Amino acid sequence: MALSNFGEQFAVNVLRKFYRVAVAPMITNADYEGDIKKGGDRLNILSFLGDVTWNDYTVGTDMTVQALADTEDQLVIDQKKYYNFDIDDVDKQFTYVDDQDSTLIENAADQLGKKIDTLVLALHTQVKAGHRIGTDYTTGTIAVDSAGVVTGTSTVFTSAMVGLGFSPDAGVTWYRISVFTSTTSITVTDWDDTAYSGGVVSGGTSYIIEANTVFTVTKTTIYQYIVQLGELLTEDDIPEHSRWLVLPPKIATLVRQSPDLTPAVDRAYDEVVLNGHLGMIAGFSVYESNQVAGDNSAGFRCLAGHIGFITFAKAFTESRVKEAEKQFALLYQGLCLYGAKVAIERRKAGAYLFANR
Repeated sequence: MALSNFGEQFAVNVLRKFYRVAVAPMITNADYEGDIKKGGDRLNILSFLGDVTWNDYTVGTDMTVQALADTEDQLVIDQKKYYNFDIDDVDKQFTYVDDQDSTLIENAADQLGKKIDTLVLALHTQVKAGHRIGTDYTTGTIAVDSAGVVTGTSTVFTSAMVGLGFSPDAGVTWYRISVFTSTTSITVTDWDDTAYSGGVVSGGTSYIIEANTVFTVTKTTIYQYIVQLGELLTEDDIPEHSRWLVLPPKIATLVRQSPDLTPAVDRAYDEVVLNGHLGMIAGFSVYESNQVAGDNSAGFRCLAGHIGFITFAKAFTESRVKEAEKQFALLYQGLCLYGAKVAIERRKAGAYLFANR
């Protein structure tokens, strides 16, 4: 193998190993990956609003043309990670590149996978209002004005509530908390960030701020919450195929111990388990990852969704080998660019369980 393509070969092997160890490739789509050339590149994600209408056809009558409304989101390639290391024995370089199971490639891919998984799983903040399961906040009474300003009596709003779902009518309709003003005042918008459209509410005693605090799950209750995640997606007409759920090890252990799930999980472990795959549970392809946001004390955001929820794009844009200036060694240098995005219309394709054990 010529040294001229050593860098490219190493990059290919790193990506190959990444796809064997990381969760992100299994739960994201690359529909808009496009041509990434540099950091800051923007990829356009097109979403259509509303459904295609079927009309009755009458012979001799002109058909009605439906104008489809669309919206465009941009995925910004804002993550830039590089390698820059040296090896002073030329013979070893060929060994590292040729052997994709080498310690060097294994380590590089593992570190890349952790960084990308962390980025992707942090997008739990983008799930649609009403798609979170946890301990809700309902203390006191509220009033909402026409601009979406919520004031509370005997309430204690916090800045951590921004981004969570707010319902003034016990979960019938949902809005998104957009601004924290004080412990007695917040502002909400519609779930898609457009202006609040819910109208004036007074004397609200049945309001909900969803999943404000963590709750504890056990091996006997974990299955019912996984089922509830599926219910949230189904109620928004999200397809039942290609659904996934990512759990941290502490919650995944409960799945293995669950009397409802043990047979299915045992069958999964009879085969080679790649990418932390636990098996199919309640319609979800379930994965295990240390990169799930949170911890067991503050609570984990166990993210679930459909493959269309998160759009991800990546590329190795630079990979080269050059001689070190001050030693008898060659330097490998490589640059990987990537980014992830949840288009606003696709928020409804995600949900999460805020839990610990």
